[in-house]
Amino acid sequence: MRVLPHSVPLSDRNLVAGLQLNDPQALEQAYGRYSARLLGFLLRLSPNRDVAEDLFQDAWCQLASSAPGLHPDTDLLAWLLIVARNRYYDWARRASRRKPTPLSDVSGLEVMASGNCAPDVQSATREQMLLLEQALRSLADLDREVLLLVGVDDLSHSRAAKILGIAEAAFRERLSRARERLEMALEQQTMGQQPNRRSKP
Repeated sequence: MRVLPHSVPLSDRNLVAGLQLNDPQALEQAYGRYSARLLGFLLRLSPNRDVAEDLFQDAWCQLASSAPGLHPDTDLLAWLLIVARNRYYDWARRASRRKPTPLSDVSGLEVMASGNCAPDVQSATREQMLLLEQALRSLADLDREVLLLVGVDDLSHSRAAKILGIAEAAFRERLSRARERLEMALEQQTMGQQPNRRSKP
């Protein structure tokens, strides 16, 4: 699988060269560089942590087995995201023929709400993250993935479009529609969180 963005990081070229030679240190460095972003993408795309972690492992196994055939200009992050995305949709097609998979108790966005904030600030941030998580979960997969690629993985429109295999203009249109649907979903989530106001006796 060959993925060519406008420019491939020079450090990726060195990693790919090592991967082509089955250098275990190259695979270890690639894992250290991209594992967090890949797992974060899958945690938010998949219905629960167990599924995300299984797909995460599958993606790295695929990289290890495909390493000798990588093109020197391969964009490793994009390559891994494509593999993970394809594995997710393969899993989703199989899961659709079985009973629904329950959502994980661990929020995919929980890590974003943690930190060295004051307790009241951290609590408010966590609540906002949970609302965002619920809103994302309510979206279709195609909407959720474009938002994740740009909003979480911080990819350019051109790079994200290559991952999805569509034109950049089509990606921008899809992203615009997804943002509108997310905004509506957030409004619905926020309205549902509003406490009932009672007048004082």
